[in-house]
Amino acid sequence: MDCKELKSIDELELETQEYSVYITDDKQTSNGSGILFYPGEGDSFYVFTCAHVVDSLIDPIHIYLLCPIDRNKEEYQICKVSTTHEKITYSPLDEITEEMGAHIHSVDIAIISLTKDKDLILQETKYFFAEVVKGNNVLAQGYPGKIGNPIQDLLENLDTIIGKVRHNNPRKNSFTFRTEDSFLDPANRVYELQGFSGSPLWLRDNVIEDVPEIAGLVISGMGQTVYRGNLNAVNIEAVKSIMKNHFHILIPSRIEGIPEEDIALGRNFFSCNKIQDSQEKQELYDQWILRETEKVRAYIDDIKFQKAIDIAKNAIKDSRFEFCSTEKRKEHMSYLLYCYEVCGLDEEFNNLEIEMNAQSVLRGHDPLRWMTLNFNKRNFKEVINYADKIINEKENPQIVILAEILKTMSRAYEENLPVEETVRIFLDEKEYLTIEGVDLDEERFIYQILGYVYGECYKDYIRAIRCLNRAYCLGYDNAVRESLGCAYYFMGIQKAMHEDDTVDVEKVDRASLYKARKCFLIILEKADELYIKSMMKRVGIVIYNTFFFLRDNYRVLTIYPLLKNNLPQIEEKILRDIEMKYARLICAQGSVDLQQFTHLTRTDRKLLWILGKIGEMLRCLDGPDYKVLQNDFQTEKELCQTISIIEKNKNDIEERERIPVIAGLINLYGWGRRIWNWDVATEIEDCVSLIRCTGNTKMIMAFEDFLYENTHILQMAEQKYLQTWKQYPSFISWQEVLQFYKRNGILEKADAWFEDLFANHAEYIKQEPEYAYRAYIEYIVDYRRDLQKALKFYIQYKDEMLDECIKKFWKQELMVYTNSFNNPESFERERSLLVSEGFIPENEFHRIVLIAYMCNLNSTKAWEHFSRDNPYFGICNFPGNSSLLTREGAQFLVWQRKISPHKEPDWDGMFFTKVDKINEQLLKEAWHVPVEVIISDMQVAVQRKISVDSWALYLLAVSEQLYLLEEFDVVYVTHCSIARMLDEMCHYENVYLHSVIAYLEILENVKIQSPEFEAQIIIRDKTEYCEAGSAIAMAIEEKIPVIIGEPSLRMNLIDSFKDYIIRPYEIEKVVEQIKGTI
Repeated sequence: MDCKELKSIDELELETQEYSVYITDDKQTSNGSGILFYPGEGDSFYVFTCAHVVDSLIDPIHIYLLCPIDRNKEEYQICKVSTTHEKITYSPLDEITEEMGAHIHSVDIAIISLTKDKDLILQETKYFFAEVVKGNNVLAQGYPGKIGNPIQDLLENLDTIIGKVRHNNPRKNSFTFRTEDSFLDPANRVYELQGFSGSPLWLRDNVIEDVPEIAGLVISGMGQTVYRGNLNAVNIEAVKSIMKNHFHILIPSRIEGIPEEDIALGRNFFSCNKIQDSQEKQELYDQWILRETEKVRAYIDDIKFQKAIDIAKNAIKDSRFEFCSTEKRKEHMSYLLYCYEVCGLDEEFNNLEIEMNAQSVLRGHDPLRWMTLNFNKRNFKEVINYADKIINEKENPQIVILAEILKTMSRAYEENLPVEETVRIFLDEKEYLTIEGVDLDEERFIYQILGYVYGECYKDYIRAIRCLNRAYCLGYDNAVRESLGCAYYFMGIQKAMHEDDTVDVEKVDRASLYKARKCFLIILEKADELYIKSMMKRVGIVIYNTFFFLRDNYRVLTIYPLLKNNLPQIEEKILRDIEMKYARLICAQGSVDLQQFTHLTRTDRKLLWILGKIGEMLRCLDGPDYKVLQNDFQTEKELCQTISIIEKNKNDIEERERIPVIAGLINLYGWGRRIWNWDVATEIEDCVSLIRCTGNTKMIMAFEDFLYENTHILQMAEQKYLQTWKQYPSFISWQEVLQFYKRNGILEKADAWFEDLFANHAEYIKQEPEYAYRAYIEYIVDYRRDLQKALKFYIQYKDEMLDECIKKFWKQELMVYTNSFNNPESFERERSLLVSEGFIPENEFHRIVLIAYMCNLNSTKAWEHFSRDNPYFGICNFPGNSSLLTREGAQFLVWQRKISPHKEPDWDGMFFTKVDKINEQLLKEAWHVPVEVIISDMQVAVQRKISVDSWALYLLAVSEQLYLLEEFDVVYVTHCSIARMLDEMCHYENVYLHSVIAYLEILENVKIQSPEFEAQIIIRDKTEYCEAGSAIAMAIEEKIPVIIGEPSLRMNLIDSFKDYIIRPYEIEKVVEQIKGTI
């Protein structure tokens, strides 16, 4: 299901080809591509490219342009402009290292500044800078390879690659995308991509007003062979930061996914603005402080405020600072003031102003910083008085304009003026500014303030959002993004507010909240700790509530401690509300220690105590295995006791808070009937009668159906749920049908119900697809359905999961269920966060991490997670036997020779006595592909890599041929194979398997690795996934042969993958072939 409309390749190529330039020198020492930028006026234009493209070029550098004559007919004049390295500007954050004689740039960006002579006709470049997200479809257009005669053959050599963004870590300045193989020769990718470095990477989806959007510049392929067509690109934000901070030019941008109607028009939508154009030559010290100021601004743009502050302070302490001009010192210190303002460091702000006055770079306050500081602190009288002073002095016309704006906006609050006398003075009916003579940076600031006041003061969130989006387009700013998130939040809850300021969750506009969430996630995943702490003080409650109302439990749990530790002085009822929301969430997991909450009332505590009892009981009952409890009379007794407690105490709860208790009680009665055939129709009817009193139509309808379910046969109940859904179609009523199927174990219909959702009811999930996708994967994992579907679904839709933490969580869950632990250290690190955030119990964490390290044969790390006191490992009385241990406890201790195996006489596994018969069986197989053919086709003599399964290792050990594995550069053994051998060792004393494990632990060329999900799916499409299948999948992924010893190999695996499979008795032939080529 893909809701995005893609711009055609031909159309986008035609629109953007004039922007791609060819870069080389006289001797064509090297060559690369870049993108043209011209603001539309003036003598300067620019080329954006990668730093490594220009590193090896020799002056003069030549740039070839396509100057349009008739675009539609692809008629261009080829123009050549020459320059030198002196005209190249790099990122102030760039750190250069050397690798094999080449420069490696941490920020691979170079901007070439060029002078336009009168004969060069350039038109204003009209494109946006876009924020890239995973899953974006992209197109790169550049010049691969050297061009013998660029003046004649430039257009003919312009070429395209298309692909899809795979990874975009917000904390890095680059991202990866995968090209479509149809555009490349897989055997010659590296050569074919030469020259594409520096090429613009255009978005094919989410295009606004048919204006092209550039997401980044192509850097290079990944690895020496451009593995699987993966390429790196530098994020275009790095270019925007340099253009703004060094060349003082703002370039329009927008947040991905924000519709056009959410953005105010403004004037000159595409024009870029030169903020200042100082041509005089700077003194040496001024040039130095300019570079330091650029670094500060770059870190501000990257939301790394602590780094910005440290660099700014170090520059001020530098002995060179006092020799800089007053103007440059003031500019530098003003950015430090801004950092202190944004991060709420008031004392540091005041001390810096004192220092600025002492250095005579400031008289009194910094006007703009002082006014915005007090405006944000709601010191509106202070703003009005200070703005009057600025207006009367008339020293700086631009500051006077901003002072007038801030004064008028402060009067909106202080004097309760109508919007016509404040915001609308500065906007006409088309939302253009009525003020003239402001540059784009000032226009951005004005739209930001107007948007803030529209929403915060006048509650006109539609206009607030349009103004804030306009501000963001003019110059991305995280303060704007923060305000925009708040505006979307308040629009989302506007129609759900009660008179007492509480929110009816059923009535919130989830689409608006989803947009708010998107804004907040971008900041949370990119910003440093200092900024996040200050943001929590400003808008932490809004962020917390956004996630809570969207039922984004993971983020609620992670935001809560941040919020609690950074809350400003607020009302007691708000503190209570924050604690109650968090406590209710964790009560769903069972009883909770209420002593950690300091703002709850006695009634609150009783409510939470009851909800904890309900949650604890439901965790025992709810799930796919509930039928095994039918003879568990102790659990039935505990359920009776829990229900008795709730019935006795429910009337002590306030009436409006009683609904979740009643709902939980109904659920418990339902489980009693379902598991132990209780006759509880009357009890459920009594509870439903209380629900009817709420007047909540949706809730009443749901519980009426539940009552019907508990008083009728399942077939009739199913029809009742379906009838309700058809009569009142919505995602909520759809979910009620799903829950019916799940709790009654009708899982085949639950499977079909999900499939029908994604095939036929996209309208239910259009506004927030991420939650539906996560719910489906969770269902498959929890109810042990077809894991292949979860893997396929994750691969297909993971790019639409905006929350990186959630995406990692589900990837980890699927890794656990597929026994894939390729990076156990990272797995441990990320899993530990889930413990600290209350997502998984600590004992469960140690169990699964021990498995990860066991499967990687890392005994040292595994021991760190083993404990006799952990019930997940069973009762540990070693030395002794393993009869009282869990599976993983036994596997670990047998492997470590702390206990003896079970010695099960009926175990049918890897026995020495079976080896001769198995070898005879393998020799008789008629389906084998000749070893010579497999070796030749897969270039084994060149790659010298092989995959191997557990039976192959065992057979090689018995025949004393394990040493042959040393002839390969890499021997892949999957985690499934390791797990199988560890499991085998638990059932009987197996000397050969112990020797195999010991050999794998010391052999340097052994690589314990699982195939990626994509390769696993290739196997799962053919048959049930198994250990031998994992070894074959590893071979498919690496394009290498696999030694398979499994005697019971499924025929569909053989039929599909026999071109990869070599039997163990043929390994000597493989080694002979390898040695024969040396």
